[in-house]
This record gives sequence, structure tokens and C-alpha cells, in this order.
Amino acid sequence: MCGIIGGIGNTDFRSFLLTGLTKLDYRGYDSAGVAYFEGDKIEIRKVCGRVAALSLLVPQTLHTKVGIGHSRWATHGRPSVVNAHPHASQSGMFAIVHNGVITNFKTLQNQLKARRFQFVSQTDSEVIPHLLEWYYTRSGSVMEALRLAAEELQGSYAVAILCKDDPNHLYYLKKGAPLLICKTQDGIFVSSDPTPLAELGGDFYDLPEGSYGYLGEQEVVCYCGETPTAPTPFPYSGVAQSNELHGYRYHMEKEIADIPYAIAALSDNYLSNGALCFDENLLSALSGAKRIHFLGCGSSFFACQCGVSAFRARGKEALASVASEWLGFPYDLDGTTFFILVSQSGETADLIRCQAILNEKAIPHLTVTNTKMSSLERKSTYSLLLYAGLETAVAATKTFVSEVVLLELLASALGGAAVTEADLNCLIEGANAVLGRRNDLERLLSAFGENTFCLATGRLLPIAREAALKLKEVGYLHAEALASGEMKHGPLALIGEGFPVLALVGEICGQEGLRASLEEIKTRGGVPLVISMASYAQDEDAFVLPNVPAPLVPSLFAIVVDLFAFVLGQSRNHPVDHPRNLAKSVTV
Repeated sequence: MCGIIGGIGNTDFRSFLLTGLTKLDYRGYDSAGVAYFEGDKIEIRKVCGRVAALSLLVPQTLHTKVGIGHSRWATHGRPSVVNAHPHASQSGMFAIVHNGVITNFKTLQNQLKARRFQFVSQTDSEVIPHLLEWYYTRSGSVMEALRLAAEELQGSYAVAILCKDDPNHLYYLKKGAPLLICKTQDGIFVSSDPTPLAELGGDFYDLPEGSYGYLGEQEVVCYCGETPTAPTPFPYSGVAQSNELHGYRYHMEKEIADIPYAIAALSDNYLSNGALCFDENLLSALSGAKRIHFLGCGSSFFACQCGVSAFRARGKEALASVASEWLGFPYDLDGTTFFILVSQSGETADLIRCQAILNEKAIPHLTVTNTKMSSLERKSTYSLLLYAGLETAVAATKTFVSEVVLLELLASALGGAAVTEADLNCLIEGANAVLGRRNDLERLLSAFGENTFCLATGRLLPIAREAALKLKEVGYLHAEALASGEMKHGPLALIGEGFPVLALVGEICGQEGLRASLEEIKTRGGVPLVISMASYAQDEDAFVLPNVPAPLVPSLFAIVVDLFAFVLGQSRNHPVDHPRNLAKSVTV
């Protein structure tokens, strides 16, 4: 979601801020801005739009040694220049960028209005600089203003702050939202995640929860309440990852093409000499648990549902919950259940809150993520990485497939039908075959209008749900996923002449009923478009996939539905990399 970049030291701040914001591009955003010192004044430049537009407003040379930047995904207030960050206090004394949500902003806003502060935006964030100014004018101390503001702010926040009276320090507040610092020979730099700082080569630190303080060129001052504290070393060993397109027009297109390499990376990291290799303590914890409870959001939740099928196939009781729903009604907390949290970014807000409940009760759990040293990974009992490489497009593609494959590998490590290196190689071959048939998918586009059903049964039902989500995200059409047997229980009322229905057929279980539902659809004038596995294909099927080992069938179907959604979105000239109203990492 929102991204923060900032620092103090000897660097080209124009390049640092704009490049940093570009590297946070994968989070998704609708506006961007920077703040920096120009003489004794804080200059703010911001736009509603991309970083490229912001760069046109920023002078080619910045004579400053401190600056902050922000990319915003709208939560409070529509996307606009006024609502974009940075926000300034009434007199211009403070400029801030903020990630998170201030839950009591209405109360604070009313109090500040009574003190004659005027608000220009519709954001929750604007209360922060005004509150700082209120306390600073009374105490004469920025640190005291930070302490008092922290006592009043409720919710979550990572805030980077400039004070007009002190151009030699970068101030901060941190509670419930990630804020990392990187100390180098050239200065100290701050970001909401390591990605934009990876190439600096410095030492990383995680600012303590509930802390405030300031950064000098080689100095970190940190307090919790009135108690001095120290930032926690952050053992980040990642390398800078490129988000270059390498000849592709879209990041989503490139990342779908990367799927065979992502599968190979899983094989390289989780198989050794033909055998699956996972932490024995993790496997023991999984084996000893009464049940496995998956938690996820969006595409990752559908990967969790695939994980449920994989574990049940090995005789293990399993279920999946949407993280935001479980958060409201948490259960399975008696210590007999092992939890698996699945998040591409490792920063998903609802999952972080779920994890806090698990950690408070000392319940062991596993995080599956693509992001090393993310918030979820650092605080998990166990973690497994996807090794899929940077994913820039908002819609998850290669990371979704990697989640599905990795959960299948993990389940097979418990016993039963094991997934082998040869099986993964077969999946890679099948993936390459599918990716080479884009033209065949393009022939299906004319059948689609503004509505569709996605039908499946058994292990492919989560993939149908993923297909419906992708068609919404990048195709901007209304798509609903259904178990095929449910068609006759109401949805048939919507079938009329020319209504398209996407159906997935990849296993013998449920195929007869699904084919019967398709006949009912045809009888009413609907247009079934069947994607089938070769073993179960019929002559009229629209797209036939090569056979792969049974445990990996959902993974291959995931690839073709991702590719089809991309082809549809691109054909309609939609911004497939950055769909409207969506962000990559939902951190609020």
C-alpha cells in the first residue's frame, strides 16, 4: 500500500527520493510526493499520479541533506493533490509522511479545529503535523512534541517528519506499521521496507514498537515514552532486485512468463538429491497438530484453500479462514491447532493482527511469504520463502502459483503421495506449453461481455475463485466463482443468450456433474468455455492443457487463468499492472 522513503546525509536526494519511490512502485499507489529543505524553508512537491509526473516538479538539483518521500494509496479522502503526502502543519513548521491509519483522527481533528487549526485535506494523516505544531509551540521541544503526540495518536502509524527549525535531523514516530533504518557511511536512511534501501549496503535496524526520536547523519536517538531505547538489528541479507521489464510491455506479462523459473526456484530450494527438505521441527509440529488452520487474504486465501485440499489428501484435518473474518472471531486457540499464514508481501495488515493474537497466546505458526525479513516472517515461529523474485504488478501471478506449489510440497513432506523433482519438471514443461499458446486464449475474448461465471469442482474450485478475482482485478468485469453443482440452485436464473461461463475440468471427481451443468447452460443459450486437462478433455473444449501429475493440476490451471485474465485486460486497454482502486500490499 503506501510507501515511505527518506534520509539524512550526503547523497543526491533528488535521485534517492524519486528512485526510492519508483522501487516502492510494486505496492501500488495513486499519488506521490516529496519534501526537502530549500534554504530555511521546507519545500513540498506532490502529484496525483505516477512518480514520473512528480519528477517533472522536482528541481534537477536539491541543495539539501535531508528529505522524505511518499507514495499513497487512498484510504481517507479521494486521490488528489490535496490529499497526497507530504502534509504540512498550519504554519509550515512540520512536514510529514505517514503510513497506517489514525483511528481517532476525527476526535483529534475536532480538538485541533477548536484551537483554530485549519484542515485542507480529507485525510486522517493531516492531524499529525497539526498536533506536532500544537505541542511544539507550547514546549519548544520537538522531542517533547513527539512524545505528547504519540500519547494521543491511536491506530497505526509510521511517520517521517521534517521540522523547519531543525534542518539537521529527520524525526520519526512508529507504532503498528513497519519503519526500517539503514545506516551507511553516507548517512542514515529510512523506508517502509528494505526494497529501496537494499543497494545501499549498510546496516539495517528495525525501530522499536511505540518509539519516537530522530536521525542524524550518523546518529540514531530512540525513545519509548520517557525511556531511551535502541533500534533492533535487522539481519537483512537481501540483494537489490530489478523491476526492469526486459523487453516485455507490462510487468504482469513478464511475471507470468517468470512462472516456470519461480517453480524451478522452489525445486532448487526445497528438494535435495531428489528428496523434500523442510525443517524437521516444522514437520514435527505439523504432524503433531490436531488440525491445520490456514489464514490468508485475497489470492493468498485461495492458495490457502488449495493447501487445505493438499493436507486433507494426506489425511490431515485442515481448514482455511479469511484473515479479516478470523480476526473478528478468533478460534482454534487451545494449542492443538497449527496455523499457517500465507502472504505474498509479508506485510498484510489483517494477517499481522492475526499473528499478534497467536504470539500473545504462544501458539506456534508458519508464515509462507515471498518477502524475506518482512513483518510476518520476522515474528513467526517458522517461515518458508517463495523465492519467486520481485513481483511489481498489483495482481499476484507468479507468487500465487508459487504459494500453491509450495503448500503442495509441504503437505507431501508429511507422507502419502510425494511430489518429486520429476513432477515439478513436468509442471514446468506444462507451464511453458501454456505460455506459448497465448493466441489460443485470445480467440476466446469475443465471448466475454461484462459478466461471467467461473465453474469448477473439488481441488479446482479455489482456482475458479482466483480466476474470478483476476477477471475483476484486470478485466474490470463482474465474475463469480461457483461450485458447478450450485448452478441449479439459483444462478441459472442469470443465464441467457450468449452468457459466457468459464469452466475448469481437471480431475475425474465431479466431472460428470460439471459437464451436466454445462449442458443446462447451453440449453438456456449460455456459452460454456471449457479449459480442461487432456485426460478429461472433450472435442468442444475451448483450451486443453497438457497432463501433469495429479497433485500439481491446480497449479497449471492457475497459470492459464492468470494468462487469460492478462490477455483480457490488455485487450480492453486496462492498466493491467496497476488496476484502479487496488494496491499490491494491503497494509491498512
